[in-house]
Amino acid sequence: MIRKYVNELAIAGALLFALAGYLYQHNSQAWLEASLTRMATASRQITETKTLKKVWSTQGLKKKVSALRDTLPTAKVQTFALGKQKLSTRFVKLAPRELNKVATQIASLPVRIETLKIDRSGDTYTMECQCRW
Repeated sequence: MIRKYVNELAIAGALLFALAGYLYQHNSQAWLEASLTRMATASRQITETKTLKKVWSTQGLKKKVSALRDTLPTAKVQTFALGKQKLSTRFVKLAPRELNKVATQIASLPVRIETLKIDRSGDTYTMECQCRW
């Protein structure tokens, strides 16, 4: 009885192999596209990281941070410790306009603000700030 359907079985087997080949090709194509997307995303992230490292590690940044000391009179700068990649500063007896000026300058720098403490006593303000880059 099987001899009767040998040709049909051969055709069914060939169709089964063709279907398996098509599914394999489809899955490998989808895997390749996903892999290319992941590689493009990783490449973009590496480029962004390089750019940020370049911005944060420039020597000009240390000069910009040290320029904060010159924005106010020396009597209002109580402490100003500038380390390798760290700034610790304390400003006292600041008027609201001076406080706003210093806070805006610090916020515009590409630094990570670790602590920012502002205290009000009467009409004057005291500001403590620690930054890293």
